[in-house]
Amino acid sequence: MRIYIFIAILLGIIFLLSVTGILLFVRLTSSDQKPETKITQASTISGKFDINGVIPVGSVISVTKKEVGSVISEVSVKNLPAVDESTWSISGLTAGKTYEIIAQITVNNKTVASSSILTLTSPANGEKLVFNISGGSENQSAIISGNIQVNGYIPANSTISVFGKLTGESSYALFADKLPAKDRQFMSYIDAKAGAGYEIIGYLYDSSKNQIGSSSALMVTAPAVDELITINSIALAPTPTQSPSQASSSQVSPTPSSSQISGSIDFNGVAPTNSRIVIFQKLYNAPSYQLAVDNITPVDNSTWQWNSAKSSTWYNLIAILKQRNSNGTDTDIATSSTASVAAPGSSVVLTVNSNISIPAPTSTITMLCQGKIGNYWNAQLTIPYVTGALSYWYEVGTYSGGGNVTSTAINSSGTTNLLVTVQLNPQTAYYFRYAYANVANTAVGSSQFSPFSSNSQGNCGN
Repeated sequence: MRIYIFIAILLGIIFLLSVTGILLFVRLTSSDQKPETKITQASTISGKFDINGVIPVGSVISVTKKEVGSVISEVSVKNLPAVDESTWSISGLTAGKTYEIIAQITVNNKTVASSSILTLTSPANGEKLVFNISGGSENQSAIISGNIQVNGYIPANSTISVFGKLTGESSYALFADKLPAKDRQFMSYIDAKAGAGYEIIGYLYDSSKNQIGSSSALMVTAPAVDELITINSIALAPTPTQSPSQASSSQVSPTPSSSQISGSIDFNGVAPTNSRIVIFQKLYNAPSYQLAVDNITPVDNSTWQWNSAKSSTWYNLIAILKQRNSNGTDTDIATSSTASVAAPGSSVVLTVNSNISIPAPTSTITMLCQGKIGNYWNAQLTIPYVTGALSYWYEVGTYSGGGNVTSTAINSSGTTNLLVTVQLNPQTAYYFRYAYANVANTAVGSSQFSPFSSNSQGNCGN
């Protein structure tokens, strides 16, 4: 009987040890399997500083970012020299996310000025952080200068006058008088007080001194350069005269002649698959918008023009980023703010912030050694097709993630895999990877590209 009890106990111990071993094996095996990491697209927001006023000696600039919706701010750039028109850049951001960017000028750790706040979707470039530094030597003269942009009809012999006043004062003084009324007219005021704040307005007058247009107020601190004053003319263009053969008592008065409104797109973020930008227009008091310009490529600084505007007419314009669905319908991804412009008009900038991010490719490059020519092997690389991709960026290097052999951007070949040929040294290990973009003619390093694929590896023989 004791023998049976002993055998039962022994079998129980063996069973427990077996179960424990299995559990430990499973645990160890699971610990070797790393959780899948979602690859996000790193991107950058960059631009210039526009510093108005007297810059204190020894001052530096820091730039702070905060993701919209978050309460956590982070100083991303420190101790940049406070120089007007100098550049700044914040890297390591997530493409498709929207950030609030603000900068501070400090002297001996004391803040003397804060910039305007920029709300931007990453990636973005060419953005401007504007400072107006109050105080300084107001006994010293300073210059306020820039350009005047006039939209709308400009009658012959029209002139522009510019008025300004110190911030807080009630009356304006004449800063510039009888400037020729033309687009991009330069103006300057040389008797401003350094460090003082000013409110500046431009007016458009016809040959009879009737006011036919005005700008919104420009708020700057002197000295200030490269400023922009925009005036929308309310003048009506003359009605075209009909030829005698066209004249008839039954005919209505001719409509205003056609004119052009043009500008560019300030595109921030990444373009989704099958997307485009469409501009819509409406008379400023009309109830609904109509199509103005279609099929604008969704990249930064794309230019556009609308040739069917009517001279001397005011319009509201908006830009919409649209993505084409498989059933032929569109989904609106992002909409710009409204621009109010009198025709003809130019240099109209419409800002679109895309909140889309695109993933890294899931497939990798394959390599086939085709034949040796001289001391090198010709190798064919197959870049797998990615749905919607219009351009690719591939890299070949002698180390993982390297592009020291080639780093090249190329347009897609339709909906098929892309084949490229590279020359490789024999008996050398090479690494291959690629990224894609949903717009064509994309340059190496563009923020429109996705993250890179995983590296693949290969080598050719002797």
